[in-house]
Amino acid sequence: MDQAAETQRFVSAFRSRYHQDPGKVHLVVYEGVNLIAGSMDKAQTANDYSALEKSLRSNTWITPRGTLRFDEKGRAHAPYFYIQQVQGTSLKPVVRTEN
Repeated sequence: MDQAAETQRFVSAFRSRYHQDPGKVHLVVYEGVNLIAGSMDKAQTANDYSALEKSLRSNTWITPRGTLRFDEKGRAHAPYFYIQQVQGTSLKPVVRTEN
């Protein structure tokens, strides 16, 4: 599945269930759960942490933000990251960084 299809699927499912657009937090949680589940599938284990680590670091992952990968130290590399600031009851974008 490509990034555009994954993004469309995520947004459509979120809107259908919650009747609003997803925010950054929703995206990051969705992405994290899918990364862990995908890593478990590829490693064929849920509790061999060494195999899970290897699976996460040796694969690229299609997410709504684009292709995500991890380096040898476990640092995530994605097309972009957001930094947001809480202002009252909402989040305001501060920075969008490109990788």
